[in-house]
Amino acid sequence: MKKYVLFVLALAAGLLFIRASYSVAESPAKTTPVATGLDIPENVQAVIDNSCYGCHYSESKNEKGKKKLMFDKLDELSRVKLIGKLTGIADVIASGDMPPKKVLVDHPDMALTDETAKTLTDWATEKANGLMD
Repeated sequence: MKKYVLFVLALAAGLLFIRASYSVAESPAKTTPVATGLDIPENVQAVIDNSCYGCHYSESKNEKGKKKLMFDKLDELSRVKLIGKLTGIADVIASGDMPPKKVLVDHPDMALTDETAKTLTDWATEKANGLMD
């Protein structure tokens, strides 16, 4: 009787192990980035370098800025998240919310002109729309 109970327990444990490893192997990683083909032209990169990178890159001391957006990590985002970030970039630039006015008090050289704001919003909108196709 003991052998029978041990056999049934071993069989049940084996089935649980096989089922668990099978379901883990089938589920794709949720954070795997998708190749998005994001390219940043030199004129757009110049605007980002001057007006955005101070707060929005992985080595920045601005934790709030890093939490919202990191330009140097955009190519690691999934397609859906990248579309959201690009749309958000276009929206905050168009509304005049970036760079923040309190940053511009100490760093007026970071201000966007109408031309540089248009360059950045046009690029972000074009890339977001291209990713939706």
